[in-house]
Amino acid sequence: MRRHWDEETPAADWTLSEEEVGLLGRRVSSNCLGLAVQLKFFQLEGRFPRDLNQIPVAGLDFLAGQLRVSPEVFCDYDLRGRSAERHRERIRDFLGYRSGTKGDANRLQGWLVSTVLPCGQKTHRCPRIAMIRVAKDVNQVPLAHGQL
Repeated sequence: MRRHWDEETPAADWTLSEEEVGLLGRRVSSNCLGLAVQLKFFQLEGRFPRDLNQIPVAGLDFLAGQLRVSPEVFCDYDLRGRSAERHRERIRDFLGYRSGTKGDANRLQGWLVSTVLPCGQKTHRCPRIAMIRVAKDVNQVPLAHGQL
């Protein structure tokens, strides 16, 4: 993720649409900002943040300004907590993503064997790179390492 932006970039990347604001609903400030941060991070990175240090300050500040809350309330948001977990599920539903299945893993394995490995790719990097690419193409949440 980009760590440095000019003044135009946060507006382009972190602006909430009317539909996205509707997703936030009426939540406590930290939950509202936390849901918004996870949504935008997922849209930009294709994954959810694992810890607070991954959230760019410029994006956090911009979202907080849109929601008229202090960016400091985000410190009360637990990315590993139940609320954050529910928020991630809502975001996946909102964006039309679905969880991966055993069949998805089998199709990915077949694609890797027939397409990627013959091209001389390093085998230890193939599953993760391919899984992210394929999952994005079919609006699927990328499979975890243990699912490959």
